[in-house]
Amino acid sequence: MFLYGGPLSTVANVILSYSFPAPRIVKAQSSMSTILVQQFRAILGNGSNIIFLSSLGARAAVGTLSAYASTKGAINTLVKYFATMLGSRGIRVNAVAPGVIDTDMSHFTKTEEGRTTVIGMQTLKRIGQPNDVASVVAFLASDDARWITGDTIPVDGGSRL
Repeated sequence: MFLYGGPLSTVANVILSYSFPAPRIVKAQSSMSTILVQQFRAILGNGSNIIFLSSLGARAAVGTLSAYASTKGAINTLVKYFATMLGSRGIRVNAVAPGVIDTDMSHFTKTEEGRTTVIGMQTLKRIGQPNDVASVVAFLASDDARWITGDTIPVDGGSRL
């Protein structure tokens, strides 16, 4: 989750990692998201933003990632509720849903077979880079996105169209 509290604030990336069995992962992810928003809403003012990280896995079956995908589906739903809850205070809430991005998490893209499979799913025929996601997060945190709230933006190169 990213928090952006206005022009003079910095973007804070809150990274949560879990080593729980699948059902507890889902509960932990949605519970932690709710707790963090409740704690931060007291200090976020008009024009602030909350930006969650979702995933392509929340809207398309991807391998054997059902527990992970469930947590991201929960994020997509919470974004809508948080946006409704905080909108009257001028706080926007959105999510970015990356597809396959060239990071350590996407270890399968390090093989020729993995790369071929991933590129075959992509309309843009390349594997996403971290800057592809960062640019969208920066946009959502900017005033240029002032009329966007309650949405999950796919950043996936047209995966699974």
